Amino acid sequence: LALEYHQRSDVIAIETGDKHFRINNISGTAVIYLFLGDFPKALEYATRCLSLAEEIESKDGIAGGLSMIATTYVAIGDYAHSLDIFSRSLAIAEEIDALDKVGWCLGNIGTAYMALGDHDRELEYKTRALGIAEEIGDKVTVAGVLNNLGALHLGLGNFATAQDYLDRSLSISEETGSVRYSTGAKFNIGRIQHKMGILEGAYQTYIEVLNQRRDVLLTKLDVAEVLIALGDVVLDLGRAQEGLKFLEEALDFAEKMGDKGNILIAHKQLAAAHSKVGDSARAYLHLTMHYALKDEIFSEESKKNVEKFNMRVAIANKERDAELARLRAERAERDLSNSTLHLLAQTE
Repeated sequence: LALEYHQRSDVIAIETGDKHFRINNISGTAVIYLFLGDFPKALEYATRCLSLAEEIESKDGIAGGLSMIATTYVAIGDYAHSLDIFSRSLAIAEEIDALDKVGWCLGNIGTAYMALGDHDRELEYKTRALGIAEEIGDKVTVAGVLNNLGALHLGLGNFATAQDYLDRSLSISEETGSVRYSTGAKFNIGRIQHKMGILEGAYQTYIEVLNQRRDVLLTKLDVAEVLIALGDVVLDLGRAQEGLKFLEEALDFAEKMGDKGNILIAHKQLAAAHSKVGDSARAYLHLTMHYALKDEIFSEESKKNVEKFNMRVAIANKERDAELARLRAERAERDLSNSTLHLLAQTE
């Protein structure tokens, strides 16, 4: 229905010649395809959005189009490429003071760093994204970023801090009616249960999240990660064949979507699962495929691209600090001059 609405709206926009409306409409279509897990279509529409924005020189549209393309690359698992595009989108968004787009970029840059294992930068960018979402009163985004921060602390083993972030995320998600972010918070709460040995509770939580994503949200996005989690917890419950079935389903699902991040994890977990049941041949096969894909994702070229992004950010920060120092110096000089004139006037 949402796609049908956007298609009909696009026809109207073409007939009226309203290109700004078309940009918003095409961008919305890209978001829907991303949510449905159709990454090629998401990239197609995001690229069309960018082209039209460049044609009419709409900086807001250009920032949005670049951001949508970069977000899709994060979902695919091409993190280095996403960072390069996000840097361009972020620069334009900051230039035009589009805080919603700045926050979106910061949050997704944090997600890319999460996948790259750079948790210090992940925390930095997600904290900045949370600050902006709170500043502009965007409760839905606040819930999403709180969930991401909860996942970050969960990965670092800070369970109490993670639980606090996730409880806040879940509360705001339910208040705003955001099923997407409420299922995200529930999923990570399930991960805490799993880590703490509450296996049956984690299993039930994962099943609830899986059903909500498939039957309520009707999305393919993030389904593979739930299937992987289900496979892991079922294996820990001692149900080996059922666990393998979940993991195989996750791998098949991720491969059909082109989701490299979850393909990588699924191969690793399948290697461990087959090793546990004594099938060393299959374990070796999945481990080999895991490392081959890991080399592809985290290649030397990718690492260089990430370092280039980090260097650009560092240079931009230095330039901004220098500009702030210059402005402060000018203000101090102006204040001193005004004070001197005031004193002279009093003397006279």
